[in-house]
Amino acid sequence: MFRNYGLLLILFAINKTLVAQPKQSFRIITDQTSIQYLKSKSAGASTAVRNVTMQIEYWTDNKTGNVDTKFKCNIASSSAALISSPSINMMDVEIFKDSFDIKHKKMTILVPVTIKVMPNYSPEFFTIGLKDSSNNVIDASTGGTLAVIIQEESIKESTIPTPDGFSIINGANFDFDGNSGASYVGNLNLFKPTGFARIENLAKRFRFGYNLGIMKINFSRNDSLNSSYDYFENVLVKPLDSIKPGTKFLRQYNKLSTVSKNLTWSFYFQPTLGLVNRDNLKILFHLHTELFIDKWTTKTVISNYQQDTSIINLTNFSEIKDSLRLLNKFAKSTTDLIESTSVSTKLNFNFGFGITLEKSWDGGSLFVQPTIGWAIDYERPRSINTNKLEYNAVKKENPFAHLTRFRLNQKITTNVQAVVGIDVRGKFGFTPTYAAFVGANIGYEGLRKLLQ
Repeated sequence: MFRNYGLLLILFAINKTLVAQPKQSFRIITDQTSIQYLKSKSAGASTAVRNVTMQIEYWTDNKTGNVDTKFKCNIASSSAALISSPSINMMDVEIFKDSFDIKHKKMTILVPVTIKVMPNYSPEFFTIGLKDSSNNVIDASTGGTLAVIIQEESIKESTIPTPDGFSIINGANFDFDGNSGASYVGNLNLFKPTGFARIENLAKRFRFGYNLGIMKINFSRNDSLNSSYDYFENVLVKPLDSIKPGTKFLRQYNKLSTVSKNLTWSFYFQPTLGLVNRDNLKILFHLHTELFIDKWTTKTVISNYQQDTSIINLTNFSEIKDSLRLLNKFAKSTTDLIESTSVSTKLNFNFGFGITLEKSWDGGSLFVQPTIGWAIDYERPRSINTNKLEYNAVKKENPFAHLTRFRLNQKITTNVQAVVGIDVRGKFGFTPTYAAFVGANIGYEGLRKLLQ
């Protein structure tokens, strides 16, 4: 009996220890910044303190309320043979326990970094990580790191964090031509300009990342694809009549109208290389790979203005014998509308390169991305009389293509941004297609709250 009580006491103590274990809930969300190196002077100081601005995200999903409220910063890693020998000497940062919630909150802190004098400038870098209140290093996969580059001139890093780079845009096309009609626009995108691990010998200046996503959008084109025109047509009264003097025929004055809609799906992946990152401006070089599904739906409507009956004679025989049609579209009634729809879909593989620019400010950002490259038409299905689809490779068009994407984002609420966008794409030498849209981006946090 006493043995059972002893076992219960041991289990109770173990359970209490586990429950009392604090749960870490801090993460660095600032991506990269820089500090200015300390020049060597004859009578200058041998060390100096550089303040590094860093943003921290904190939260808790610990229902017991036992949260680790303190953290400290440390030098996590650095480039080899570091002359500047950076070090951090600061007190623990503590957040009031009542401030913790399941909502991810953010705070900005200044981290004082002491560096040594450098006789000659040499590009160096180091990373800042986190420790918990027990001085245990928090793994970078959960606590994040801040890369700090030592440069001749300090670069001001953006204080506007994009911790996930994830966006979900839902919107509608603008109907500029008055025929295509408004349509749904959807874009699922993940933009990580510093998403890949740094390559050591380029880490002093460049960062590698990626931009990938799926987009559904309708394009327009201001040319003859959306048009209407009037025309004359001669038709035999009876299709089996011989075409000779004395045969009756119908003279028709008709109108033909066409409306085309271009629905596209874009599946894209873009590796990026950071070139500039200062004053809230990012400039990146990107490669472009894309699977592009291009669907054209064209509706044709023919209507009749006027019709009368005439007879072939020796005077008009030579003029109309080759233009007579056998079948009368308006055999039932001249008030009928003759409608037909054709659908053309082709699968493209697009490859290219370009420049990505992103300018951020408090509550908003501007994204511009011009790309040039090659469009490879793979297969184009087309309708034939046997009601089957015949696939044939199409390689007669100019393969050189262009694509420009423009996005203007402005914060509306904590988790929602208004988005105005324009996409222009096409092949050089041909009229481009364009799509302008307005919508809302809810991002990862907004989606998470909707699903809760």
